[in-house]
Parts: sequence; structure tokens; C-alpha cells
Amino acid sequence: MEMPAQKFERVLSALEDLAVQEASSFQVDDFGAMIEAQERAESLVAYVSGFDTRLVRSDFLPRLVAVREKRAGTSRQLAEKILHTRAQLREVQANQRRITHVAPAYASSESASERRLLAVG
Repeated sequence: MEMPAQKFERVLSALEDLAVQEASSFQVDDFGAMIEAQERAESLVAYVSGFDTRLVRSDFLPRLVAVREKRAGTSRQLAEKILHTRAQLREVQANQRRITHVAPAYASSESASERRLLAVG
């Protein structure tokens, strides 16, 4: 039977792998794989956070901190990307409104030019 410390180490190793997968997925804009890694990590995070800290070996603590920092870094990068994407979307929407506003003027002048050419011909 697996001892609690062995199970904790196995879960921690899986969390480390998932944190790397999450970061790698983000770097290549594979958000589906990123979400999948996050979902797979949920139950492992719940297990680790509910574990009796008196039973955690001291050499596991730096690894736990590293996983938390890696995931926090990925979350910060994602938040920055979301802000940048929203700014780009607002710019596109503003351009669309300008085009919608000026398009009728161009359409009517084009029709007038065509009518003049037809009248001359």
C-alpha cells in the first residue's frame, strides 16, 4: 500500500508536469490544451491543499512553491494577453464604426460617377 508521503510526492510530480504543460501550451497559443492541463490539475491541487502539512517532507516545500510560481506566472501572462487582445478588439470595433459612418458617402459618390458616365455615353 502506498504511504501518504509517497502519494504526495506522486501528486506533486504530476502537478509539476501539468504546470510545465500549461506554460508550454500558453507559449504556442494552444488554449484548449492549457485549459485541459488546468482542469487535470484541479483535483491534484485540492489533494495537496487538503494534505496534513505536518506530514509534508521539507524537501517538498520548494517544489510546491515552484509549481505555484510557475502557474502564477502563466496566469499573469494570460491576463496580459487578454488585456492586449481586448485593446485590439476595441481598436477593430472603432475602425468598424468609422467605416460604417463614412461608407455611405463613398457609396453615393460612386453611384453619382456611374450616372454621369452613363449620361455622357
